Amino acid sequence: MRIRFEMSGGYAGLMAEPLRMEVDVDALPAPEAEELRGLVDASGVLAEEPAAEDAAPGSGGPPDAVRYVLRIDAPDGAVRVSCDDASAPPPLRPLLGRLAELALRARG
Repeated sequence: MRIRFEMSGGYAGLMAEPLRMEVDVDALPAPEAEELRGLVDASGVLAEEPAAEDAAPGSGGPPDAVRYVLRIDAPDGAVRVSCDDASAPPPLRPLLGRLAELALRARG
């Protein structure tokens, strides 16, 4: 499974430069890989029917919201999710939070 994550926006454009990360879950240490797979499963994003293309990040939505773009490529399909703090479904939020932590850690 491969995950691409982007986080941008925020209060007063706090993130002038989007936070981006790409991770091959299968290459991670076992505990971290299991955690991410569990968060993906719990989010339900791979089980949902593909929706129409979401609005591009930065178009519409609350002006100071943090915006997320997430793409998950799994053996049984791929999904792309675009949302912001206000529109993120509750089951997806733990995955977004964990990916943000990992991306910040990778950025240093």
